[in-house]
Amino acid sequence: MTSRPARTPTTRPRRSPARPHETPPPPAPTSTSTSAQRRDARATRARILDAARRELTRDPDSRLEDIAAAAGVARRTVYVHFAGRAALVECLAAEAAEAIRRAVAGAPAPTPDAVADLARFVLMVWPVGDRYRTLMRLARGQDLAPARVDELLTLAALIAAGVAPDTAAAKVDHVRKTGSPPGPV
Repeated sequence: MTSRPARTPTTRPRRSPARPHETPPPPAPTSTSTSAQRRDARATRARILDAARRELTRDPDSRLEDIAAAAGVARRTVYVHFAGRAALVECLAAEAAEAIRRAVAGAPAPTPDAVADLARFVLMVWPVGDRYRTLMRLARGQDLAPARVDELLTLAALIAAGVAPDTAAAKVDHVRKTGSPPGPV
């Protein structure tokens, strides 16, 4: 048997054991980055709604894919903001109701000239009706309940009659829920 020479320690540096690639945790979001993300999300949502108004006016049967393409986003981005087509259309209806309220918020007090008051109202509300005219077409289909369009039109009629927008909205909501008005306006 031959003996082996004794090993002498080498001076090679020791390698540390292999570790999976570690990345540092992302920095905590700052209020600036969070507000920028919110601003971007609001801008994307507004772009989707604008595209939906255009596409649904052009073709009431437009699909979410068409709306997403017109907005310049992926279809899944539409689903981030809306549960589906019905939710998107309902959001347009809510937006129309709010636009009506804003349009008449600065309306002058009623005057003895009811015809002039009605003319002013029509001129204030017409741009809103024009912008959301597609809702009327969608009410004929299954995208928007006719009762929702009735609610919007009733709201507009009450405001035209001189009822304050908040009072009109409360009356419409009450009548819709109970079927009868709570009392005089």
